[in-house]
Amino acid sequence: MANIIDPKKKHSQHWKCDPQYEKGCDYDDPKYADVPDDLKWALPIHEAINKPEEMERQKRLKAEVEARVDFKG
Repeated sequence: MANIIDPKKKHSQHWKCDPQYEKGCDYDDPKYADVPDDLKWALPIHEAINKPEEMERQKRLKAEVEARVDFKG
């Protein structure tokens, strides 16, 4: 008989079988303790979009888009 997997169990490691799991990311970092296991695959994406250089790029892009909209407007 197969073992029953409880998806609500806090320390379940079955999410690591997900193809989106990235080996270089520290998923067990204490700052991610409150993140549910079924959402840990998104941590590398979250880290990438919150880097200072990415935030600056987003601000530049937003300003450029607003300038184009105002120019046509």
